[in-house]
Amino acid sequence: MRDSRLKGAVVKICFLSSLHPPYDKRVFHKEAVALAEAGFDVVHIAPDKVAGAAEHRDVRVVTFCSPGSGLRRCLSLPKLFGLALREQIDAVHCNELDSWLVGVAVGILRRAKVVFDVHEIYSGEVAERFPGPLRGLVAGLVRLSCRLLLPLTDRLVFAKKSAQRDFPRRDFPEQSPKYVLARNYALLRAGTAGDEPDSAGSSASGADSASSNRDTGVERDAIVAIHVGEISIRRGWPALLEALRGATANVRLEVIGSFEDGSLADFQSRVEELGLTDRVTVSEWLPYEAMMERLAGADVGLIAFQPGILNHTYALPHKLFDYMMAGLPVIAPDFAVEVAEIVGASDCGHLVDPSSPQEIAAAFDHLAAHRQDWRAMGARGREAALRQYNWTTEATRLVDMYKDLLGDPTATVPG
Repeated sequence: MRDSRLKGAVVKICFLSSLHPPYDKRVFHKEAVALAEAGFDVVHIAPDKVAGAAEHRDVRVVTFCSPGSGLRRCLSLPKLFGLALREQIDAVHCNELDSWLVGVAVGILRRAKVVFDVHEIYSGEVAERFPGPLRGLVAGLVRLSCRLLLPLTDRLVFAKKSAQRDFPRRDFPEQSPKYVLARNYALLRAGTAGDEPDSAGSSASGADSASSNRDTGVERDAIVAIHVGEISIRRGWPALLEALRGATANVRLEVIGSFEDGSLADFQSRVEELGLTDRVTVSEWLPYEAMMERLAGADVGLIAFQPGILNHTYALPHKLFDYMMAGLPVIAPDFAVEVAEIVGASDCGHLVDPSSPQEIAAAFDHLAAHRQDWRAMGARGREAALRQYNWTTEATRLVDMYKDLLGDPTATVPG
């Protein structure tokens, strides 16, 4: 690798995404911004509806048109490769399996370091797209591919402990300097007092107003339950709608995000069939600070991953920590290992079988009857997020890894 420090150039990191959007919460707002704030020159190349270039929060964003997801996104990989080759870089930071392959090729040609950001258990995620008899074979091939690319990769960054299942060395990460853990904990800038600007440049006061919104002494008739992020049949909307109908309490559901499986029309039809049109609202993705403001007006945050899916069992979603930072108690899956551990340790919510509308409805009714107890859960969750489950420590670990790999970009350049 060329030593940019000796040449007097800023150390440059190129984030490569074949699927993640330009301003993805983890890739952009957490990782890329943290590295830019540490003094690295950072660019994120990502798919979008239109091709272009922009700069935001000291990160340069370069976009290319993508024909879609699934196999069709393979058609855009040459664009990703070509744009990456135009950059004079010291490291490529890859965010998907296919962008990892692109990054390895770029790393060889540019003599750059290669970092793979591991978000999921990919053997399970890919295998579940195939018929049952083929899943074992597909999972094995994915794990083999990961092992083959590993010697060509300088560091692995894991979004959760369970994501290391596709890789060797079970004593992760303590005994392997190649493995780094940087979990999807909450951004403190959206949960602490003060006027630190968020991604849109305005004061991030949404989480701070949460307690005041809920503790006015005036009880609302309806319980406001909110789900943020991608939602789908496998992420539990059928059970949530049945729970709304079955609950004795008056519960309103707010959904903010996208229907990743294209089931929005089915969702809307089911809402009408159940007579819930006046109790369910759907909003598109919101900027982070706007989402936090919306959370401040809710009573409970929802995670409804359905059982039987490996990456649901080992999920660690952003939304859990956003709910906690906003002071929201949560209703979450009892089978999700890392989620259940955090909710239990923090005593910040209620664990249910998310495939059972009856259990979810019972949780809604319990909330309605014991609002102060649930508010106390939310307060405990917020305190835990501020104390432990925030991005500050994770960002430090990521920055230190890059300083070890590339050198400190703020160090004085020899004259």
